[in-house]
Amino acid sequence: MRSPEISIIGWIVVAAAAWVVVAVVVALLLGRVIRLRDRQVPGEAEREVPHPRQSARTPSKPPGP
Repeated sequence: MRSPEISIIGWIVVAAAAWVVVAVVVALLLGRVIRLRDRQVPGEAEREVPHPRQSARTPSKPPGP
């Protein structure tokens, strides 16, 4: 009895399906990494920290005209 053979078109379909699966997994992992990294970056409000030596009475900006 002869074993079933996969034609060349079949191998191309299998390779294309594997390529798509790998691409989806890489895209999901990359998206997750970027999302987690963005959560760690402080926002604009968190970046404006007054200098420790600056007292509460000292204005942060010089008076304008």
